[in-house]
Amino acid sequence: MDCSLEIPMCEEEFAPSNGRTTVASPAWALSASTQYLLNTENSQSVTAALEKCNVLRMHDSDGSSLSAGALRATVELCGRHAVRFLSIAPAAVVGPNAMHYQDALNHTLNIVRAVVGDLECAGVTLCLQAATHGFLLSAPELRELIDLVNSASVGVDFPADPQARDDHAAADDWLDTLGARVHLLGLTVSPARYEALRAAPDQAGSVAEEMLAQIGLTPPAVSAVVLRPPSR
Repeated sequence: MDCSLEIPMCEEEFAPSNGRTTVASPAWALSASTQYLLNTENSQSVTAALEKCNVLRMHDSDGSSLSAGALRATVELCGRHAVRFLSIAPAAVVGPNAMHYQDALNHTLNIVRAVVGDLECAGVTLCLQAATHGFLLSAPELRELIDLVNSASVGVDFPADPQARDDHAAADDWLDTLGARVHLLGLTVSPARYEALRAAPDQAGSVAEEMLAQIGLTPPAVSAVVLRPPSR
């Protein structure tokens, strides 16, 4: 099982002077805000981090909708550092920067279609985060959106933990509907287990298998499982 442990990129974990950048097994999954990721003042730390990164999850706490330019720049950045998966929350329909739902759907379709060629050239798979910021709350709706884009380079990042989603549907219902469109499967670990994995990230795969067995979840043949920290 391809499994990664997610940590916030803004931590000093990957500062070039930090010896822990030598940790490369397994590759890390990283989370970062758009502002931090694309700020040129952070370029040295970002470069050091992405060299050890398998999955990059973009998030913005204020729910700002992602622009086409920011998405293209991030795809190019991932391509330069051989990051396999880029996970995004493309739009928000709740919060201070909320869009109308149909506008959010149109916005998402437009920006994703605009970067399909970039994704294919860079060898990056773009994953849309399910049920985030009040958006993409329905598995059939998300399936239709992915199918409209019609690219093997675009799929879904699905958080199995219902507390990590803005919906109340069972994980099995989502997975049955989305099938092979799910490329990333997120599992939320307890604070104690997360800290233990930070010290021994090579245990991520066995922890993921144990968690899936405990919740009785049999995912489709997803490309990667990501162990994520509790929400802060």
